[in-house]
Amino acid sequence: MPLLLALMREFDSQRLSLKQLKRSLRAIEDYHFTFNVLAKKSSTGGMSALYAKRARDLLEPSTDRALALMVDGLVKELRGRHPSDLEFDEAFGELWLTNSKTSDKKVIQYVLRRFHQHDVGGGVDFDEMTIEHLASQRDNGRRAGEIGNLILVNSKLNNKLASAAFPKKKEILRKAKGQWVPEEVLEAARWGEREIKRRTRALSERARAEVWSG
Repeated sequence: MPLLLALMREFDSQRLSLKQLKRSLRAIEDYHFTFNVLAKKSSTGGMSALYAKRARDLLEPSTDRALALMVDGLVKELRGRHPSDLEFDEAFGELWLTNSKTSDKKVIQYVLRRFHQHDVGGGVDFDEMTIEHLASQRDNGRRAGEIGNLILVNSKLNNKLASAAFPKKKEILRKAKGQWVPEEVLEAARWGEREIKRRTRALSERARAEVWSG
């Protein structure tokens, strides 16, 4: 909280640009998601001390250049505290959503939204979006709940897809207007456990390197 308030104060005083503010807030969000939510680790007192120090640093009179370096330092330090690649991939691969297991639903919604925003940008009402299982839970139970089997679609399209087989779903998705569908889904000739596993792994790698890079 001290750091967030300090950042907002500097922005209100026009010493911190909107771009610098967004970058700082995104770095904080990315750290806490990857470390606390995804990897399920607890932050130590060292994080409180780090945030308090950064907030105090912002109180010091400084040039625009010095302020930019402070933001760079914050982003770099938080990025360095992300879980290891192995920890990230393991936790990401364990995300699961089926009708019988919904405890990860909000996390998965957040993950899919971040990917959507990263690949497409804004202008989407995510309250109208639902999670679609590409391979049905009944036919591909071993991996149906993995995030590699999940995409976001609007409610109308979700109803149209229903429980159709993948070839039919792909045809419907390809023709859907105003609906972004990941290319790897549209390019797939079939959709089974191998494809789900491959997409889960690819999403995890992209998540680390691009989406939650701090």
